[in-house]
Amino acid sequence: MTSEVRIIAFGATASDLEWLKVGFEKMDQDTWALQLHYEGEDSEAVNAVGSDCSILILDESLGIESARDLLAESLLALPSKPLLIGVSDKYDPAWDQLIRHGAQDFLLKSADSPAVMRRTILHAIDRASILDATQEAEIRLRTIIENIDDGVLILDEQGAVMFANPATEDLLGRSLEDIYGLEVPFEIPKKANDFITIDHPGREKVTFHVHVYSIRWEGRESNLITLRDVTAEREIGEQLKLARKKAEEAAAMKGAFLANMSHELRMPLASIIGFAQLIEEGVANKDFKEFASLIQESGNRLLATINSVLEATRLDRHFIEPKLEEIRVDTLIISTVRLLQPLVGSSKVVLSCQGTDEPVAMADRSFLERILNNLIGNAAKFTDEGSIDVRWGYQDGYVRIDISDTGIGMDADFLPQVFDEFSQESTGHGRSFEGSGLGLAIVKGLVDLMKGQIEIESTKGEGTSFSVYIPRADLQT
Repeated sequence: MTSEVRIIAFGATASDLEWLKVGFEKMDQDTWALQLHYEGEDSEAVNAVGSDCSILILDESLGIESARDLLAESLLALPSKPLLIGVSDKYDPAWDQLIRHGAQDFLLKSADSPAVMRRTILHAIDRASILDATQEAEIRLRTIIENIDDGVLILDEQGAVMFANPATEDLLGRSLEDIYGLEVPFEIPKKANDFITIDHPGREKVTFHVHVYSIRWEGRESNLITLRDVTAEREIGEQLKLARKKAEEAAAMKGAFLANMSHELRMPLASIIGFAQLIEEGVANKDFKEFASLIQESGNRLLATINSVLEATRLDRHFIEPKLEEIRVDTLIISTVRLLQPLVGSSKVVLSCQGTDEPVAMADRSFLERILNNLIGNAAKFTDEGSIDVRWGYQDGYVRIDISDTGIGMDADFLPQVFDEFSQESTGHGRSFEGSGLGLAIVKGLVDLMKGQIEIESTKGEGTSFSVYIPRADLQT
């Protein structure tokens, strides 16, 4: 509530404002000030008052005509200041017209006690302050609405337009004069959040994202509608859907082709490898035996590539589903390392495994075996000396398996694409190592299917470390 109040009063003579002076003294307000003006002083009295006054009071002694003129002057000079009329108990009802002209209330000179007068003055000041703040907020809101790119419409109960911002002209292709007072030129969607398409005079079809809100506007139940032009976005969206459909069709055709070709190639390859074995066993000629051995070696390498392509295709097309069960990871790792020990052909490489706990994972056994075979096999292929270490243990909600080597390592720039299909750091005819570039992609796919994670760290010339995380069985519901 207002604490500092400066009251400016106007009357015909000093005696006509004595009631206010006496009442003011009885209010005993230290921070209040009263300034009196009399008719015939300065015709510019209102302007001389200044904007620092809190409230104006006009005494009935001025007469209705003079009071109305002074009221008009005060509203022009001090439009946000409240104004009260001091009247006798039996005032002329003609004074009511001043309320219509901007006065807020009456003070009954002989009937109102100082306390009532004080309360009436404070209420008038507070009402004026609220009205002023409301008007400022309305101006700010209107400025925002008139400058946004979205269309804003307000409709009455019959659907007639009561308000439209300038952006609506461009969006609908109609002037505001053609919109006000008429029904909105499109069907209002039944849902509060929807899309509509309309005919635009200059742009053929236009699609809008429409929001409908129920509000009160000028004391009436109304609908506020916002319009956003999404024609371009919808067209782009349709193009993206079409492009994605074509990409999916192409991927399906590629998968079907690879799967069919893999099956078609595996049968004759198996025959070639089998006949090469028979030739090697059945001929005495040393050169022929070597040729047959090379045929077997090349055939097995090609068969391994075909099998990898087929497995990658099945993973890509989601034809493989894991059969999850509780698996002792340490036991599986130890047996796998024992089987893969012959891959470490050099006596300069030590293959070892050890871990903590006896971790049990919720995994597919064949998936986990394939992951270990691939990662340990890669480590053996790329490590000429040093060590290959396999470690295991629990970490948070996972069983963690680390496979580290001291091999050739990889460049940091290649690591982001290491799990991509057909991705190899060494490419072209001069590459140092054979392979299809599918092994790590398959590993990543198998890990993902078991809801696990895989990470890699590598330094060129120093080695590579893979960390595989498989959900632990005791935490699964």
